[in-house]
Amino acid sequence: MVKASVWSRVSIWPLLTATGSAAALTALLLYGMQSARTLQAASTALQRASELSGEPQVTHSLLSLVQRSLENRSFAGDSLQSLEADRVRDNGTIAALRSAVAGAGLAHDADIAPKLASIDSQWAARDRALLRLSKFDPEDLYVDTAAGSGYSANGASLKRAVDGLVREQAQSTRQLTADLTGLSTLLRLSVGADGEQLRKNLIGGTGLAAVLLGLMLYFAWSARRGALRALQAEQQIANILGTVREGLFLVDRNGRIGGTHSDSLKTLLRLQAPAGGSLEDLLRPLVDAKTLHAATKYLGLLWMDKVHEDLIESVNPLSQIEVAFAAARGREIRYLSFSFRRARDPGASQAFIFGAVADVTDRVLLQREIAHVKADSDAQAAALLELLKADPQQLDGFLESADIAVRKANAMLGSPGRDPQTLRAKVDGVFREMHALKGEAMALGFSAYARHIHATEDLLAALRERADLGGDDFVPTVVKLGELMDYRAQMSELRNRISQFQCVAKPVADPNYDDFGANTDVILADSEAQPRLPATLPNLLNSLAETVAADYRRPVRLVTSGLEAVPAVHAARVRDVCVQMIRNAIVHGVEESAERLQVGKPATATISVSFAAEEGAEQYVLRVEDDGRGLNYEEILDRALRLGLMSPDQAVAMKPEAVFKLILEPGFTTAETVTVHAGRGVGLNVVSDSLRECDGRLAIATKPGSYTRFVVRLPKVSARGQRSSVA
Repeated sequence: MVKASVWSRVSIWPLLTATGSAAALTALLLYGMQSARTLQAASTALQRASELSGEPQVTHSLLSLVQRSLENRSFAGDSLQSLEADRVRDNGTIAALRSAVAGAGLAHDADIAPKLASIDSQWAARDRALLRLSKFDPEDLYVDTAAGSGYSANGASLKRAVDGLVREQAQSTRQLTADLTGLSTLLRLSVGADGEQLRKNLIGGTGLAAVLLGLMLYFAWSARRGALRALQAEQQIANILGTVREGLFLVDRNGRIGGTHSDSLKTLLRLQAPAGGSLEDLLRPLVDAKTLHAATKYLGLLWMDKVHEDLIESVNPLSQIEVAFAAARGREIRYLSFSFRRARDPGASQAFIFGAVADVTDRVLLQREIAHVKADSDAQAAALLELLKADPQQLDGFLESADIAVRKANAMLGSPGRDPQTLRAKVDGVFREMHALKGEAMALGFSAYARHIHATEDLLAALRERADLGGDDFVPTVVKLGELMDYRAQMSELRNRISQFQCVAKPVADPNYDDFGANTDVILADSEAQPRLPATLPNLLNSLAETVAADYRRPVRLVTSGLEAVPAVHAARVRDVCVQMIRNAIVHGVEESAERLQVGKPATATISVSFAAEEGAEQYVLRVEDDGRGLNYEEILDRALRLGLMSPDQAVAMKPEAVFKLILEPGFTTAETVTVHAGRGVGLNVVSDSLRECDGRLAIATKPGSYTRFVVRLPKVSARGQRSSVA
């Protein structure tokens, strides 16, 4: 109905006239383009024929030079080379001539075709003769005899060939030159005819263009009258759309956005001109591919008559999306909500889909703030539960370690020096302190505090990736360290409050019992929950192994021996080393149960930790070994190359033992993702630095598919000669 009313108001004859004129002009232009191409090809053919017309005489002159050189017994190599180069160049020119003649449509012309065939025949005979001359070696033309210089067999053959070719060329050169001159004349006539035809086409096209211009001016005048009538209606619609806060728009069946939309649409979507584009293109920079695909399918459902739009509103994938817009300072995150309804008109069952988009950022942020408050409450409850289950001695020791580590990290950040190397050293130093503290927190079961430390590591990891570090870049890290101190203070306060209500049963004093000894040799890390054991080093390591093994779903058996002999001076260092290596063994070394069974291993992996004084030497030996997959030489080398720790030339010359030591480098890790247990490339570097401080030594032994063994040697020093660390 609507289409009929529109066509009834528009005269179709002017439109048909303009269409016919435009079609004629297009056909004439296409014919003119073809004439131009023919003219260009004919001109090229004429140029190539002109270039070739003098070449037979040049070739004859070069042959005469070769003949004269042979007669004078002089070197003929240069002339032969020039002759060969001239032959190759002429062959290229004659091929270009044939191609140009074919492009101009003259290959079958009654006058040009015989000329070109004659030239081809003569040129082929000339080329074969010249090609034979290129086979002769110019260095083997003459021999010395008693009578003087004479021809060699090669030279005599060349002399006969050149003499014969000179005689032949004397006859054929005139004929070939005449044929080329005649061909050039014919091509010149063809070029003139093509030029005249092109001129006529241009004159005709100009006339048709003038007619078309007149028609366009007429239609423009007619359209202006209609536009004036529609202007008033459009102004009223614009006043309405300019006042609403939501972004309103229409989408047709082809997915195109209508030309009429509210002003808020451009503001909400940060677009200059959304009209005319497709809804898919509008959404592509705002959402991921999966959401975009779901949105396309959802809109497809709306076009179906039998689908109830109110029922499918709940599956709208665009009901709330997060969008990142570029801003003066980084990115601005907003939350938008799209809704869609069918729009009908009297002339169609459903012509458009009416879309509306609103900014719901305030609502989303309020919901998140409420969720954040709830999460903080849950975190405090979880921390309180961890404190209730913690051993008092372990908790006191950890709180003191946390205080020392955070203060030490703050001191590092506050130390003088703003050059890039010093700032990089600060980042690495704080990273090592935080990583060691996180390992202790995980070992003691303080996962809430470990998550806070992990967030600090995220900031430090981002700083390590930056090429241009500045002092101001450390401000977020300082703030995060302050939060760690506040959280530690909260833990300490909760500890004091709990101690008022908690009665801790202390074990009977035993002169042969200390905080780092135990009589338990075998501990199962995947066993069921048991009552908390005394605050011994084996029990602490068992707690760590349980936590990491549970997170990675890998059953692990921890075997310890000799840890009761750890001297107090090395207690903290041995603890930190064992924590880091047990975590690395479970994350990187131990296979999953199914993989172990496939290679004939027990489903439960074994990690052994032993400590002993080496006989006849002034040192202690700490061994940590797992029966996992072992160190992968190729994987370590490939990762080191990607991290830029060495060049390919250095990698080729590097011995296996040196490759395995790369795992001690700062930032080196084979983990693909960062977790609370691995992926930073800091753990083993912390071990290396700790051993370096006390003149300790670390040795690595491994066998692919069988085991990995770390052997740590610590010096025997008295408690007086070594500063004691807090356990």
